[in-house]
Amino acid sequence: MDRKLIFINLLLTTTVFCWGQEAKNDCKKFKTGKFTYKEESFNSVIIKRTKNRQNEHDLKSGLKIKYKIHWTGDCEYELISLWSNDQEVRKHKGSIIKVKILSTFNDSYEYIADYEGSITQYTVVRLQKQ
Repeated sequence: MDRKLIFINLLLTTTVFCWGQEAKNDCKKFKTGKFTYKEESFNSVIIKRTKNRQNEHDLKSGLKIKYKIHWTGDCEYELISLWSNDQEVRKHKGSIIKVKILSTFNDSYEYIADYEGSITQYTVVRLQKQ
């Protein structure tokens, strides 16, 4: 009986300890590469990210947008609009999108973005390994 009680106590202690641990996000592996969106409405967009730039190209519409990327933390960055081939989007040159990566997985991550108070949440998937 004592052995069972010790085992149950150990099991409960381990479970409580593991439950309280925050997941560690490995955001560094997404700082460069080629990506797309998981969501069907945006999965025609190809994202090419280097250390300082992010280019997005929508293969369906032809829309292209170029951003400067500034990492403000391990899992947070800002996209500063630099250029677009669309006149309407060009009007927003210099605007900033603040991005926070919420969770990372093997080849994808979930994030929230804040653009002038409008919050969106999406999943980005890696297209090719570095």
